[in-house]
Amino acid sequence: MLYIPMGRYLVTDTIELRPDTVLIGLHPSMTQFDLADATSAFQGPGAPKALLETPQGGHNIVTGIGLFTGGINGRAVGALWKAGADSLMDDVRFLGGHGTNTADGTRMSPYNNTHTADPNNKYRWDAQYPSLWITDGGAARSRTSGRRARLRRPDCSCRTPPPQALCTSYRASIMCAMRFNSIA
Repeated sequence: MLYIPMGRYLVTDTIELRPDTVLIGLHPSMTQFDLADATSAFQGPGAPKALLETPQGGHNIVTGIGLFTGGINGRAVGALWKAGADSLMDDVRFLGGHGTNTADGTRMSPYNNTHTADPNNKYRWDAQYPSLWITDGGAARSRTSGRRARLRRPDCSCRTPPPQALCTSYRASIMCAMRFNSIA
């Protein structure tokens, strides 16, 4: 069991959890794992790369944590969840866009002045992988909130056991809100 004190933690590679790891943060907006824009491990061609990854069949619990993959990390996935049916993702927030504060505490603006794109022209909508990707038999009791809806979407591509979403707070999306592939 790891208690993560409040703070913003700059991550440069995947946080790989062991099968029985429990991560506890106090608040997902105050305890964050962040990728800086253009983090080298998440650039270039190749397979999706997770900021946080659980092992297949694990018994993981992640609670009170915020995940921010930046806007220029083309291979980034917020959480790649492969843990088993008795795992839990609770009070996890996928940050960016509406309701996200920058490191200095100011509110992040998700739109340009015409609301047709990001104010940073290097941030392309739908240019990254899903914030939450449940795959390889992953299943979890889940209660998550927030996210940068315009860049990433939850993606479930598992067959058995089916994931359980007991309560999900999901904000409006310009492109695709949720996508489920080949689920039972």
